Amino acid sequence: MSEDSAGSSSSSGQPVAPEKMPVSSGAAPDRSSARGGRVSTGARVGFIVAVVLILLASGAGLRLAGRTRGTLLLTEPRIGFDQFPSEFCGYKWSHDQALDRDTERVLGAMYYLNRQGFRKSDSAAATLWVSYFGSPETRVDHEPQVCMLNGGWSLPYRADDAPQGYIRTEIPMPPRKDGKAWTLPVLVYLFQKDMDHVLLVTTYCVNGTYLNNRTEARIISLGNRGLGFYAQTRVTIRLTSLEWNELVSVGGPGGDPYALARNEAEVARAIRLLDSTGPTPGEKAHPYLRAVEIMRYVIPHLERHLPMAQTGAADASGP
Repeated sequence: MSEDSAGSSSSSGQPVAPEKMPVSSGAAPDRSSARGGRVSTGARVGFIVAVVLILLASGAGLRLAGRTRGTLLLTEPRIGFDQFPSEFCGYKWSHDQALDRDTERVLGAMYYLNRQGFRKSDSAAATLWVSYFGSPETRVDHEPQVCMLNGGWSLPYRADDAPQGYIRTEIPMPPRKDGKAWTLPVLVYLFQKDMDHVLLVTTYCVNGTYLNNRTEARIISLGNRGLGFYAQTRVTIRLTSLEWNELVSVGGPGGDPYALARNEAEVARAIRLLDSTGPTPGEKAHPYLRAVEIMRYVIPHLERHLPMAQTGAADASGP
């Protein structure tokens, strides 16, 4: 697998999925294999296939609660992922969907959150994926630009400053409790496969430090001696043909379909508008802004579930 090579910033990461998923509950996650509810019947087959590929790309699945790795006792989340809201940003989100057992075993995360969302105003589709490891990970080799391409998808737009076909940028986030402004480093991808198109935004988190670079995430993980946690968060937006064609027209000769994602000042202006008007209405909202809106909600809420940054390290003397 190829390594990423750009910078980062920090703050204080083909089977169709079965219909149920083991999840944790409460402050002490459930150690059983209890399953969640049924998958939304409105999920579209092409989108689900795309999502499964993306999940495979995350290098994460489910590790049963309480599993230890050698002599290392893994760090539990403070709140189970099944307590995550089911409605936000104008979307209704499905119950948690499970990967099949073989995929869970290969991908190896301690817990994951996997939900399909449909915007109530126009049924626009999105997916939220969070993988959680109970110690910082250095072995997460599967990435979208590798696994998606192996699954027949392409990264059709490449630029001199982004020869890999994706870009790194930052999203202005809601101020923290101390009032300090901060930005979330993310990777942004546009994938195409036949008539299917998706926009994907993802970030890594190692012990509360957010990054948009896998190599740096591994370096930080190596310095933590297996203590703490690692997480990946991804938002995937299914693009309509109209949305894709509009991006393609922007990406014509001399153009850039990632133009809005690169323009942090314009994104900040759009966010201020969103903060004053509420969830994005209708199909005309730019798909990147929809992903940004979801990320801006999910990350602060997810931090209530994750261990405290730089604390809650696992007990290395466990069985």
